[in-house]
Amino acid sequence: MSASRPGTISGPTPTASSSSSDEALDSVTLRAGFTVLNLVVADIDEAVSELNAAGVVTKIYTDPDFGTDGRGISRGSGGPDIAWFRDPAGNILSVIVDS
Repeated sequence: MSASRPGTISGPTPTASSSSSDEALDSVTLRAGFTVLNLVVADIDEAVSELNAAGVVTKIYTDPDFGTDGRGISRGSGGPDIAWFRDPAGNILSVIVDS
């Protein structure tokens, strides 16, 4: 098996002659369901502006009880200011202010 893009493992396509135990998935995408990397920044507003200008979506949570503003920044909710976004493989990353 070889990696064709980050987060994807590719293998041979099963054929009609393959037994069920020998079958391989054509492609399996693995992604974490939680934040996998926090990037510490001095200014969350500047970091989010730069990410948005580069085409990165930082408003990934839409639940009104989650506490993010229109740009996806969570402020003053018992922890540091933080904004989440996804990498190309769908993993959750964040920019966070070290308080």
